[in-house]
Amino acid sequence: MQITIACHQCSQDKRPLTPCPVCQAPPLAELELQAWRFSLHTLHMARIERTPRASEVVPSRRPQMTPLRAVVTVDLEQEPAKQAEVAPIVPMEPAIPADEALSFDWGDEPRKLRGTA
Repeated sequence: MQITIACHQCSQDKRPLTPCPVCQAPPLAELELQAWRFSLHTLHMARIERTPRASEVVPSRRPQMTPLRAVVTVDLEQEPAKQAEVAPIVPMEPAIPADEALSFDWGDEPRKLRGTA
């Protein structure tokens, strides 16, 4: 869909903000934008306020329901796959010894919340 406006010199239809294809008149930006907005608003308001007609509504077709058939073939003569070793999520030993752990005491003044973790 293309909204056109009338040329200000020859009154032929043209696209806004482009030179007229008939008379090559330069575009007038502000006037053409106002005319374009008005045309667009008029077109859509007419569509919105139009009374719907029953002939426009296409009845939906229900898909034909047919049963599906699936076939699964299993070869039981092959060796079962070996299970991979699962890596532990939680390490068994700490990352650093407890006596080398960093302190979170920044020497702040005592407040309601303590400064050490």
